[in-house]
Amino acid sequence: MSSEERAQVTEDLTDNTAESRFELRRDGELVGWLYYRHLRPDRYALLHTEVEPSHRRQGVAGATVRRVLDEIRARGGTVTAICSFVVDFLSRTTGYADLLDPRHPGYSDRAAAEAARREQADGRGVAEHAVSFERPSQEATRKEPDMSATDERIVATARATLPATNRLETEIRAGDFVGVADDPAVGTPGAGPTPTEYLMMALASCTAITLRSYADRKYDYAGDITVDVTYHEPTTVGASRYLHRTIRLSEEVPDQDFQSMINIVEKTPVTLLLQFAWSVRTEIANGPADTTTVPTTAS
Repeated sequence: MSSEERAQVTEDLTDNTAESRFELRRDGELVGWLYYRHLRPDRYALLHTEVEPSHRRQGVAGATVRRVLDEIRARGGTVTAICSFVVDFLSRTTGYADLLDPRHPGYSDRAAAEAARREQADGRGVAEHAVSFERPSQEATRKEPDMSATDERIVATARATLPATNRLETEIRAGDFVGVADDPAVGTPGAGPTPTEYLMMALASCTAITLRSYADRKYDYAGDITVDVTYHEPTTVGASRYLHRTIRLSEEVPDQDFQSMINIVEKTPVTLLLQFAWSVRTEIANGPADTTTVPTTAS
């Protein structure tokens, strides 16, 4: 279509709220659309741009994005750029930089947006929420780590101190944070959670924090995130021990993003630690030793 022909075309943008998409029509014919999600208070996550096949290579996608951005500006809204075409469009102009939401701007370049889209596609169909405590079979075990390896860094530290005057009440410390672990007899109150419960709390909190980081970066619509973890121990010989994790979102998210969140759940740091960090290297000091310092955590 030439510039003269385009000048004679009447363009109209409508908001199809039922389909959650802005639609561009030329002379009454639907030619392109942009899917979005309207988030609180007036933020629009721009998800995906499409063009009717018969109208491709006619500047429809660019016109659709431009008209949508103009409409959002007129509404006083902000934009989270998820669609790779929108990200590319914004990178080539400064006229709409003020529309990017300061907390949730979306992706910074097209490559990042397309990579995230591929990751979402790869994550579909993943629905397992149990973390196994069992070692893999002999055939599936990985090569034992090199105990002398130096290409590593310390990412977290913790210390437990059980004074001689205490029974089982143990002071636990991580950085400047101090807590108490206990292992009371059944039916008696404890001074704090048991070590196993701390492990379960680590998995639950890590899961919630990771999902919140994902939701904040993209849409900020997941609402409250609640994670429950239960430890299942078998009563029959040969059965597997496992942790069962239940995640609840107080606000419903789109199916595509829900599948991405399922995939992310299986890659949270503590999940991976439980599944793959089998090597526990132990040093025992027999006799008095310096217990006043804790190794620093690498950044």
